[in-house]
Amino acid sequence: MLKHQEPEVLLIESHDKKRKEFYCWISKEWGQKTLTAKTGAEGISLYKEHINNLRVVLINQSLSDQSGVGVLEKIKAINPIPEVIVLMDDQDTNTAVEIMRKGAHDILVLPSFKDEMNFKIKKAMEIDCLLNKLEKYMSQQEEICVDLRREEFQKLCHERRMAGQPITEKDIIKYFPPSNMRKNVLVEKLKDDYIQENPDVFVNNTFSILIIEDEEEMRETLVDILSADNITILEAANAAKALSIIKSKCNIDLIILDIGLPDISGDELLKEIRKILTEVEVIVVTAYVDDVELVVSTMRDGVCDYMTKPIEPMYLLLKITDLLVKKHIKKILPKFWQEVIKRQGGQNETDNI
Repeated sequence: MLKHQEPEVLLIESHDKKRKEFYCWISKEWGQKTLTAKTGAEGISLYKEHINNLRVVLINQSLSDQSGVGVLEKIKAINPIPEVIVLMDDQDTNTAVEIMRKGAHDILVLPSFKDEMNFKIKKAMEIDCLLNKLEKYMSQQEEICVDLRREEFQKLCHERRMAGQPITEKDIIKYFPPSNMRKNVLVEKLKDDYIQENPDVFVNNTFSILIIEDEEEMRETLVDILSADNITILEAANAAKALSIIKSKCNIDLIILDIGLPDISGDELLKEIRKILTEVEVIVVTAYVDDVELVVSTMRDGVCDYMTKPIEPMYLLLKITDLLVKKHIKKILPKFWQEVIKRQGGQNETDNI
């Protein structure tokens, strides 16, 4: 008698012939661990049912009841851990950018071959394993905060009693959330508390932005848009100049990169940048993007957004402001943990990694 295997792969494909063909490809590689769905609604239902076992989801962008990117958003809201590969019937790069922004791991342009599909699934499985290890570590970090949450909750109870107000279910979940919510709720609370106690957290903060653009007029336009008292703007007309600046100034917060440079391609330059600045935020500005694989590979390498020329100034400013705020919060997050550890009299486990 065969041992029951929990499903690990979910395929959502409306086209009957494709669904049967893809299922054969996947099941030969991964055995009886594959589920299939004909519609987005059926796929979401199966996703919820097998939420603790699924590792990879394949979604066709052109489903019969809704768009693939819509299903991607919904399942990521349910559980963001499983990796998602979106199947596309064309080289629509605007859609590809949107799909990657929404959290897809990869895009597979159809028609495809069995080996290519299973290779992408295998790579997604590897990422999933790493995420599981990270989740385990974060759970260990979170455990040091249990007493702190209890202490804060007791303070809240006392304040509510003094005010004659009840404790609600929402209050309980905030301080003692289910395990799948705990990390995000706790970090958000720490951030809110820290910023309330330090209202000038962003005051007197300076940021540096490197603009890599070979067209002088476009560079000047970007400088005009981004000029501000607390922003230092650096300029490079080619990859060689950009790398020279990066090697001499490793505190760059954001890079605006033209993908079409005269000496080397923007995606090749991005790989070189990542060797030096592993966490710098990158926005690609280009006159056109006609290669889905380029979109996928560069966004995996850390491109957080694509913008086509001509640039919409307000959108660029909003995007950059959001990125710089998030970057600064990342910088100060260790202070939250230090405060927690200090109050608990514990040891910083991050020192032992």
